[in-house]
Amino acid sequence: MDDGPGDGPLPARPEGPLIWLHHPPAAAVGMLEEMLSQVREEHPDLTVLLSHPPEHGNGGMPPNAWTIVQHDPPPERAASADFVAHWRPDLAFWFPDDAVSRLSNACMDSGTRNFLVATSVPDRWRARWGGRRSRNRLRRFDHLFVSQPHDLPLFRSFGFSPDQISLAGPLAPLTKPPACDEALQDALSYLFAGRPMWLAIGTSQAEDPLICAAQANAMRLSHRLLLVLAPDRPQRAPALADALSAKGWRVARRSLGEEPEEDTQIYLADSPGEAGLWYRLAPICFLGGTLAGGRARDPYAPAGLGAAILHGPFTGGYGERYQRLNQMAGAWQVRDASGLAEALNALLSPERAAAMALAAWKVATEGAEAANRIGSHVLRALREGGH
Repeated sequence: MDDGPGDGPLPARPEGPLIWLHHPPAAAVGMLEEMLSQVREEHPDLTVLLSHPPEHGNGGMPPNAWTIVQHDPPPERAASADFVAHWRPDLAFWFPDDAVSRLSNACMDSGTRNFLVATSVPDRWRARWGGRRSRNRLRRFDHLFVSQPHDLPLFRSFGFSPDQISLAGPLAPLTKPPACDEALQDALSYLFAGRPMWLAIGTSQAEDPLICAAQANAMRLSHRLLLVLAPDRPQRAPALADALSAKGWRVARRSLGEEPEEDTQIYLADSPGEAGLWYRLAPICFLGGTLAGGRARDPYAPAGLGAAILHGPFTGGYGERYQRLNQMAGAWQVRDASGLAEALNALLSPERAAAMALAAWKVATEGAEAANRIGSHVLRALREGGH
């Protein structure tokens, strides 16, 4: 429904409930998308209005059929009031940098419910919002969602009553888990039952020998250990299978319909589009492209499906996510083949692998908890508003 932000006449307001997001920060986009998708399950006619400055493109959220993207109105008080009167939002979301403005005042004056999501608390708030006038303006928000427990005293000092504040939890980015054929998952789970296994996915050609060296080392402790190896390009599989067989490895290939036998040591997962399947089956997952360089993968995808994460130092555009996982003991960074072998040997302990997988899952799903908590307040507000 995106009619383009444009500076001409505003498009017509659709029928049904409308939620307005004003300048959502990038850190909150994934959580907001998840929250809105939950709300739409109960309100399929929901429209989302996304406003942003002209220089910010589409406002940071992927386009869809139920979002209208608009530039901010001019800064004059009358323009703000006209913008709010045209869209008549049932609920508006505000964020710290723009929480107190002519636009938010106009929205509050209109009778719209207003939620403030404190993704972070800038230091300047303590000085800027410490006065009585600023506190009075802040207290006009219907509800405040705080990310971190240590921020609660600050907002209470601003005069928010306890029933106005909710601890939402970290507004962490979310990764939608890749799809999986459940019947196939069940069949392979039965096939692999009782056999230790680990996954190395997206490995580059330079990483293949490092992975195999770790597998050989680990098999000294667990001789039935199965390596599921998914190369970065499935087209490499035929030559890779030949090379591995020539070195004495017992290999089977998924794309040929082969199943791993009891003596199979390496199973080449060379059928495209099955990452979600292997993420769900493997308790330990090494993410390729991170040890010898290449295309790094999003660690939240396997972490959110219950895998303990192993990776190298080359994390590409996902550095913050890998760092967060390591900080919370949900991932183990290695630097070479011997380090990988050491980590793998340690995680062959089911208890240790399960503990790391649980820690990884908690990190990868933090944003979902915030989405659930905020979403429940949104649904309540829409019901009270007659929707």
